[in-house]
Amino acid sequence: MIRNVLLRQGAPASPERDTPEIRRALRARFRRASQFTVPASIPTATLYCVVLWRWADNSALVVWWSIIMLQLVTYWPVHFRTDVLDASWHRHASVAQAAGGVAWGLLPLIAMPDDPQWQMFVAAMTLGVMASNAIFAATLGWLFLSFLAPFTIVT
Repeated sequence: MIRNVLLRQGAPASPERDTPEIRRALRARFRRASQFTVPASIPTATLYCVVLWRWADNSALVVWWSIIMLQLVTYWPVHFRTDVLDASWHRHASVAQAAGGVAWGLLPLIAMPDDPQWQMFVAAMTLGVMASNAIFAATLGWLFLSFLAPFTIVT
């Protein structure tokens, strides 16, 4: 279904894109990119909490940080357990992306500061997370939508 939506928005996919070699290469690219970006969520979320500590609700920041750490566990099967061409890899990657979208989308919802300048900071940083996900997940449209849809709904 998502693939049909993506095809309607752009030119039809070439038959070469549907070959196992292309799918393997695109999924391997996502796996390599997320091997850096997923662990980078730990210092990123920690830094957000440190910076916002004086201006946002501290208990909400701790809850949000804990949610970020828990959602990192969903990436384990994507990186270490399954081959990128297995159907289970697709399922695990979609679940991990959706969990990431919900977790990062919760920051403005539960820990938004009262100061308008810090609200702008939270908005910019949250959109930066979405943009960074677009960089490495956009080649697999269904995977980017797995992150973007929950991120947008929650935010």
